Amino acid sequence: MSSADKSLPSRAQILEILQEIRNPFSKDFAESIVDAGFITAPLSRLIDNAPQIGLILDTKANNDADKKLEAQIIKTLSDKTGISNIQIMGGAPVIASNTGKKHNLIVNNTPKPAAGGGHRPLGALGSKPINNALAQVKNLILVASGKGGVGKSTVAANLAMALSATGAKVGLLDADIYGPSLPTMFALHAKPLLNEDKQMMPLEKYGIKLMSIGFIADTNKAMIWRGPMIQGALLQMLNECAWGELDHLVIDLPPGTGDIQLTLVQKFKIAGAVIVSTPQILALDDVRRGIQMFEQTDIPILGIVENMAYFESDDGVKNYVFGKGGARMIAEKIKVDLLAEIPLLPIIGQQSDMGEPIVHAEPEGKAAAYYKQLAQKVAAKLNTPSD
Repeated sequence: MSSADKSLPSRAQILEILQEIRNPFSKDFAESIVDAGFITAPLSRLIDNAPQIGLILDTKANNDADKKLEAQIIKTLSDKTGISNIQIMGGAPVIASNTGKKHNLIVNNTPKPAAGGGHRPLGALGSKPINNALAQVKNLILVASGKGGVGKSTVAANLAMALSATGAKVGLLDADIYGPSLPTMFALHAKPLLNEDKQMMPLEKYGIKLMSIGFIADTNKAMIWRGPMIQGALLQMLNECAWGELDHLVIDLPPGTGDIQLTLVQKFKIAGAVIVSTPQILALDDVRRGIQMFEQTDIPILGIVENMAYFESDDGVKNYVFGKGGARMIAEKIKVDLLAEIPLLPIIGQQSDMGEPIVHAEPEGKAAAYYKQLAQKVAAKLNTPSD
C-alpha cells in the first residue's frame, strides 16, 4: 500500500499490523500490544488531502519505555502501509474482562458493518460470528433536552425505573460522554466484564441493566475526545454490549443537538423522544431547536416533560419559581402532548445524590407518582400504532 494512492487502512488492518508487535513488558512476550489493551482508537483519515494514521497508546509504563514502543509502532505502521504521518496520543481507558486480561475500548470514525453483518466485539480480529446486540430490544427511547441543568438525567433514570415497575424489561444507557451521571445516580462504580463473545456486560441494579462511559473511563479526568471518538464509544456501548431481551432501552442524551444525537437518529430505529425542559423562556428556546432536529430526522416526539414546574409550600400553595406554563404553551403550539409537570421536590434530588432514584426509594410516595404517570403515558404511546 502506498501513500501516493491515498488508500486508507481500516481499523481491522491497523490492529492486524500491530498484532505483530509483542508486549515489551511481558516476561515471555506471549501477547501482542493489541491483546494487552495498549491500543485505543485506531483510525485513518485524510488531513489536507494526505493520509494519516492515528491511535492512542496507553501502557501505564515509564516514559522511556513508551517512547521506544512508540518508535516501533511508527516504524511498523509506516513500513506496512507506506503512510509516514503517524500520530500517537497517550491516556486511554481500559476495560477489565472476567478472564483477568485487559481489553481495549476501540473507537474510530469508520462506518460500522451493515445490520446484516453485525458488529465486531471489542478488539476482536477473528472470524467468530458477530452478534447484533440490539436485536432483542423492542424500543429505543431518547430522553433529550435543549440545554443542561433541567434535570434530564433524573427524569431518564426515574422513567426507566417506573417502566421497570410495570413489569417491563428495561435498560438505561448514559450517552453523555463528557458528563456521565449514571454512576452517581445508581451508586455504581464497578467495571463491566466481557462475556465469551467479548461483549460488555451491562451492570444491573434495582432490576434494570445499566451502561455508562463512567463505568469504563476514569471520570476524574477530563474526556478530551473529538467527535469520531465520541461516536465510536457510543456505538460500542450500543452495538457491542450484551443488552439481551429488553422492552425498553432508555437513552439519556447529552444536552443540545451534537454528535451523539445525530449518530443515534441516523444509525438506529428510534421509537420516540421525550423532551425535558424547565418553564424558563431560555430553556424553552433551546427546546424548540431540539424538537426541530427530531422533526427533521423523522423521530417521533412522544411529548414534553416540564421539570421543576413549581415548588409547593407546606400550606399547599404552588410557587412558580421559573415561570408558569411555558412547556404547555410549546406543546400546544407544535401539537405534542405535555406528558408531565414534575414539581421541584428536594427529595428527588437527594435520592439521586444518594444513588437510589426516588421511584425505587419511595415507590408509593408522592414524588414517584409523577414518574409512574409519565411511564404509563410513554408506554401507551409506544403501544399505539402510528398513523
